[in-house]
Amino acid sequence: MRKRKTPSDGACTIVIESHDAKIEFSVGQAELTEHQGVQACSTRLPQELVYIQRRRQFRITTPHWRQFFCTGEYPDGTPYELRIHDLSAGGVGLRFDGPLPDFFQPGLQFKKAELDLGSYGSFKVNMELVVVNDDQETDDNDQVVHFSRLSCRFLKLGLAMERKIQSAVFAFELDFNKKKKR
Repeated sequence: MRKRKTPSDGACTIVIESHDAKIEFSVGQAELTEHQGVQACSTRLPQELVYIQRRRQFRITTPHWRQFFCTGEYPDGTPYELRIHDLSAGGVGLRFDGPLPDFFQPGLQFKKAELDLGSYGSFKVNMELVVVNDDQETDDNDQVVHFSRLSCRFLKLGLAMERKIQSAVFAFELDFNKKKKR
């Protein structure tokens, strides 16, 4: 943790960095206090913190007419097939239509999930559900369709597999942009 120089009003910005995340927020003037027998600074935390996600990998959103699917078995052995909503070398967004089962909670692991990207390749990965978001889109009949988007991160993805997925993502984006220019 480091403290930045701040304006004369006594406010300061706290920055905490790790290998894969950065937390930054401002606080009011700090007061000297004692904590566990050692002199320390104390201040109130902000009333509100805002979460901003910064991606390290390029991400594509797959058009609904492309039938890219993630298949496998839930932990209880029941098979699933979910449409891939978006993809990067770090994770995948899956679309779930209908009511979500109770076990869809952050931390749920999908073992040996198969990502089928058609002509761009098929990849077997382990992944973990990070967050579930409600989403909606307008269908071809101008009707609003509600669905859940499951954001998953890949677990222990080897460098070779990460490169293969990244190559597929770039190839898809290049092809998609070529078709848009026609």
